[in-house]
Parts: sequence; C-alpha cells; structure tokens
Amino acid sequence: MLLTGTLLNMKRLSWIFMICIGKQQKASQFTNHALAEYNFKHRFYFDIGFTLNTKEIRNKASDNLYELLDFKTFYGYSRFIPQAYYPKDETKIKLTQNNQGYVTLEQKYKIVWSVKNPDRFCFTDHPIIFYMGKAPIICSNHKKEILYLFSLLNSPITKLILISNLKSEHEKEYLVPIKAIKEFINVPKINESNQFIKGEIIKGTEEMLAMEEVRLADLVDFSRVMMQKFVRVLVKGNNLVLCKDETEIKLKIKSDKALVEKTIIDEYRSEELEFEPDKIRLSELKSLPAIDLEKQADLKDYIDDLVFALYFNIPLTKVGLKHRSEIKKECQKNKFYKLLNDRLRFIGLPRRPSASSQ
Repeated sequence: MLLTGTLLNMKRLSWIFMICIGKQQKASQFTNHALAEYNFKHRFYFDIGFTLNTKEIRNKASDNLYELLDFKTFYGYSRFIPQAYYPKDETKIKLTQNNQGYVTLEQKYKIVWSVKNPDRFCFTDHPIIFYMGKAPIICSNHKKEILYLFSLLNSPITKLILISNLKSEHEKEYLVPIKAIKEFINVPKINESNQFIKGEIIKGTEEMLAMEEVRLADLVDFSRVMMQKFVRVLVKGNNLVLCKDETEIKLKIKSDKALVEKTIIDEYRSEELEFEPDKIRLSELKSLPAIDLEKQADLKDYIDDLVFALYFNIPLTKVGLKHRSEIKKECQKNKFYKLLNDRLRFIGLPRRPSASSQ
C-alpha cells in the first residue's frame, strides 16, 4: 500500500499512538474465551455474519423471527428500526468457514458496524441477524463490558488508528473487518487506580444511549386524548396543541419544553405544522423520537476525554460531568491530545459524527 502526504503523516501519528498505548492490553482478553471467562465470567464473540436465503425473508415481525440488520434504518448509535425479518431456524441459516457458530445469535448485547466506511460503531440488544460481509459483530451477555468496548471503539483514538492503517491515499473507501479490530485495537489496562474512570465511562455510555430511547410521550401528557387523527400540531406556552376542525386539545408538556418544540420543528420543518386532513396520527406523534442531540454530543465528548485519560494514563482524581472542564484541561496537557484532534479536523473527520444513519 503506497501512502503519501496526508495519509503518510496520519500513519506516522498512528504508529506513535500505537507505541504510546502499546503497553495496554491486547483485545485477546476478550477474544480468548478462557481469558474472558476468567476475567469477566462471560465469553465475547467476534463474528462475521451468516449465509442466508433471500427467499426466507419476511416483512412482518414475530417472536420466531430475527430482525435483519440494515444500516439504512439504523439511526444514531442504537436506534434500529427493522424493516425485514428472518426465521429463527438453524436449518435456514448456514455457517461460513470462520463463523463462531449459532451461539453468536444467542448473545443479547451487540456492537455492529458497516464493513465499508463506518462512521460509527452501533449498539443494540435487538435479536438481529445479517449477511456475511454486511457487518462484523462483537457480542456477549455481559452488558457493561460490551458498553465499555463500544466506547473505546467510538473514540477518536480508534478512528485515527483504523483510518491510518486501513485507508489508502488515493481511495475514497476503506474496509473495517473484524480482523482489523483484533490487530490494531488495544484495550487500556485497568487497575485499582483507574477502575473508577472505566466505571464512569460505562455509566456515561448508558446515559448517552438512553437519550435515544426518549419519545414525545415521555415529555408530553397524552392521557386525555381520545381522537386519533389531527390536521395541525404546535407548541403554545407550556402546552402541545393538537388541532382538528374547530377543536383544540391542549396537552401539558411535562418536561423539557425546548426539546419538545425542537422535536416538532425538526420533524416537520416548520413551527406551526399543517397537513392534509387527518394526516397526523396520535400513535405516530406519541412515538416520535425526542433526542437532545446537542446534550448527547456533549456527553460523548466527555466520554472520549475519559477514554483518552485511560489510554494515556492521565492522573484524574475526580470524574462526573461537573468536572468535565478540569478533566479536559488535564487531557490537554498531553501533547497527543492536540495532535489527535488537529489531525482529525485536518482530514475532515470531526470528533462528533452526524446524527444520521450510516
């Protein structure tokens, strides 16, 4: 692979990063089943997908079907909306030569990402299945360690290392197979002095993903609504107002009025929304995602700083969002912090990915 200019500089910086964090642990503590069971009492499976029969795909969900993974309907980090399904029948699921077996399908918590040009690693607890070559997967029944791995993989450090080692100077696309994770990504060594940082990373990651589960029904009191269809919806004062003909129904906003208003505006592109008659359905309105993307991005930035602190042995004494400014200042004292962020900005890769699907 020929590397010149930007990619060569990136690769050199990546090598420096890999040397600096080289004393950290290899991912074998997760990939090796004996080590994983000793350390975590659970196994972790790094797998590549299955051979599926397209004729068996269904378009309606049931308990006997897996959800067929499709990144086109995977929003944010964890909001997956399945559109197709596949039978939970091993006779209809063929293993490939390098599969770890059907046991992969039995694990509850998963990290998945697009093999081609991934902009993020995604988390799900859905019963998913996917074609070989569509995505790699890391899965286990140990939720906290999967969340920890998820935070490491989504860090700017991982982003730089993977792009530097896997992308050619003159190619727009690059691939991130499961082999690359095993080869290039190390895991910080955890001991008594930094265990609290790891714990805070896991806690913060749970909170960040939980933001993607908030729906408009969590913020607005819909309990008094009987009608199911409306022609207009808007925010007035501390109420969400639903309109049909001459009728206005005022629903109390329980919390976060600004987020409710922004959710309505972002979804329908105007402050006061008018539709064709009966086009606003109550069920759709109640289930409308209400995600505070700015707050989520701030939390992700804080988590990334904690990950940096683990990798580069930054001696933190306090954690928590109220200490985020002090934590960032401690990270900025390390010369590689600025190098990392400058390099990502230079090649047009912000620390914060967009909110769209992959």
